[in-house]
Amino acid sequence: MIGIARTMKRVMTKQAYDSGKITAAKQDGSREFISLLASICADGTKIPPALIYKGASGDLQDSWLDDLKEGEHAWFTSSTNGWSSNALGLAYLTQVFDPATRAKAGRGRRLLIVDGYSSHVNMEFIRTCDRLKILLLILPPHSTHRLQPLDVGCFLPLSTCYSTEINRLLDSSEGISSLTKRTFWSVFKPAWDKSMSESNILSAWRKTGIWPYQLSIILSAIAPLRPQTPPEAPPNVIVTPYTAKRMRQFTKTHAMNPSKAAFRKLTKANESNAAKASIAEHRAEGLKEALQLEKKKRRRGKKLNLIGEPSGKAQFFGTAEVLAAIAFEETKVAKTEQDKLDKLKAKEDAKSAKAIKDALEKQEKEVEKARKAEQKAIDDGVKREKHKLEVLERAVARKVATAARNAAKKAKPSRIVILTVGSSILSNLGAQEAVIVEEDDSEAIGVV
Repeated sequence: MIGIARTMKRVMTKQAYDSGKITAAKQDGSREFISLLASICADGTKIPPALIYKGASGDLQDSWLDDLKEGEHAWFTSSTNGWSSNALGLAYLTQVFDPATRAKAGRGRRLLIVDGYSSHVNMEFIRTCDRLKILLLILPPHSTHRLQPLDVGCFLPLSTCYSTEINRLLDSSEGISSLTKRTFWSVFKPAWDKSMSESNILSAWRKTGIWPYQLSIILSAIAPLRPQTPPEAPPNVIVTPYTAKRMRQFTKTHAMNPSKAAFRKLTKANESNAAKASIAEHRAEGLKEALQLEKKKRRRGKKLNLIGEPSGKAQFFGTAEVLAAIAFEETKVAKTEQDKLDKLKAKEDAKSAKAIKDALEKQEKEVEKARKAEQKAIDDGVKREKHKLEVLERAVARKVATAARNAAKKAKPSRIVILTVGSSILSNLGAQEAVIVEEDDSEAIGVV
């Protein structure tokens, strides 16, 4: 269960404990299962872990293995309930165990010791072991706590280290970060590396008496002694000042009545406050990591499509396959994001081009408007000048006509001819000029 720690401890002050408000250890409490298939060898080596995640689709998601790195060897698969099955047990035997141990055996046989779980005890599994030259030894029921090396010397340290990693994560994040499939690998991998050391593996085989073979070890196994309860410390007469208010009061009292005991309490309080400041700084760093972790959780996971077309056959996937699938998905996501950026850039370019075009058209319209206004001003000026000339010409014409009339009035005509005929007549009665009269005029007076 990924959120249940083996040991539940909590560090708190004596005042907090005496208050009775904090009575339980801090843990995540997630009871979701992830199954582990592990194998160790009597020479101190181990096979990379095989983890079975719980997933309804039967496929792995990229968000579950965000923290998987190159060089971290492991095998991964998924089932609907997170448990192993006959098909997964057979897949582990053929894809994980056999390739990892075939070279050690050479042409000989290998001994595989298992418990009585159904995925290890079925005819298909037994036949496959016989075909692969694997001797199968099934431990008696209710004996694995004494006879199975993994239970005796490895799973307990693994549980302890895993609990330590859980407590570290919860303490650093102040309980903000929760344990999910997304964070499991980052917590499990350090615990696996610490617990599955060569010394632990050799010690596990030795404690069971299987290798080197010593039957007396099991027969003489005894329960550990009960730990003694430490004696209670005597109460302090002088209370150590931890709060700011008590520190001020204590300082004033110590200044009036100094003593070595009070000075020791003051020193202890300063050390305690310095430790609290360091813890607060450490918690702040842990909270920063927790916030980064929470940001990762918000990203929706995607299928890695490792299975491809459903074939109905169980299979495990190694680190290289998982990382290649993750890289492929990241490439797809990056391409999608780049396409979005390209479309956005093209849209912005089109918008900028349209804005430039509109600005040019607006500028052209303003220039044309200014040109027309200027031309109109010129035309209006020409009209005004022309009108002024016409007015001037009419004024001059009127002055000339007036002068002519005045001159005519002053001059005396040489002869007056009166024409009373109906047709036009050119009269020349010895005058200097004659006047032509239209035919329709009934009478006219011409001045010569």
